[in-house]
Amino acid sequence: MDNWADIPFDILLGICNRLTDLKDAIVASSVCKSWQPSFSFLLPKFQSPPYTPLLFLAEKDIRGLSTTSNINDHTRTFLNLSNRQKINLNLPATIGKRCLSVGYGWLLTVGLDFQINLFHPFTQRQISLPHLSTFANQWDPEYETRIKIRNMFVHRAIASANPWNSEAEDFNKDCIIMTTYEIGLPAFAKIGDQAWTDVKTPSAWYSDVIYYKSRFYFVCGLGVFACSISIDGQQVSDAIRVAPISQHVGGINQKYLVESCGELFLVGRGFGGEGASLSIPDYEYEYETVKNIGNQAFFLGEGASFSIPANSVNGCHQNCIYFTDDCFDFYPRTKHGAGYDIGRYNIEDATFDHHYEVGSFSYFSPPMWYL
Repeated sequence: MDNWADIPFDILLGICNRLTDLKDAIVASSVCKSWQPSFSFLLPKFQSPPYTPLLFLAEKDIRGLSTTSNINDHTRTFLNLSNRQKINLNLPATIGKRCLSVGYGWLLTVGLDFQINLFHPFTQRQISLPHLSTFANQWDPEYETRIKIRNMFVHRAIASANPWNSEAEDFNKDCIIMTTYEIGLPAFAKIGDQAWTDVKTPSAWYSDVIYYKSRFYFVCGLGVFACSISIDGQQVSDAIRVAPISQHVGGINQKYLVESCGELFLVGRGFGGEGASLSIPDYEYEYETVKNIGNQAFFLGEGASFSIPANSVNGCHQNCIYFTDDCFDFYPRTKHGAGYDIGRYNIEDATFDHHYEVGSFSYFSPPMWYL
């Protein structure tokens, strides 16, 4: 055939359906633009079990001063956990942007223009969210540079559902994006909103957020808090404390919330010892010390935390926690930013393995786990 773009759609789809490796499917989709719709039909196959976590590496400009107009190379790289192979994609929509994974394969991006978007690297779909200037609390631009605001204003983000409705071929109007911003305050927006809406809360400095059993949960040094938001976004409950902070992680800055096998886990990262488990009957939740997560593997760091069955992915170790460098307070104090502390923690024998020495660093958007 003289022109690859002229292959009939049904024949092309039949060829694509025989692909079993994500990297092969990506390469096929890049042959020409007319092949990309066929690949979009393939994507759900690679998003269903067995999952393959990817390490989304930082862009080459570690300070994030590049834009699509001043550089020609827009390549971003993913590292496949199962085979250590690299997947290179042309992703101009991520250049110069702080990126946070929100789940379902989507990223939240923040640019120096303070525009906030949802972006899917493999389908190239992009959805606009309210501008950074619409958050209720703002940093004074006279004292904070645009670079620092881009780098540090939005801390975490999570999606309540897949932002894309594949049946309607349109964005999901029921999806809510929850963030923690400024001093760790919670605020949310539905796709199509014009501004971010704060959640009333008795605390701040929330270090992580998760959507679990139809509620958003936040964690800080005072405990775990939860709030409910109606699908239309009109009814918002105040955040209430559902559990005190566990004595195991009370003095640790980095705290994560992870859902695994229908249960909610609180994970601390830092220095400290072990103690007795907590049982507080006055709160909705009680703590149970966990020293074995069985066949599960946790993935923590920048963006959404997640858990997968370890035996569903080649090379994934059970009863382990995979982590990336996400202590953003220290980004400016290191030689190349963040990206040094990437590895795996074995819960059984309490050992660390820093075997992901990928040489990928950033002052504003370091490597993170992506699923």
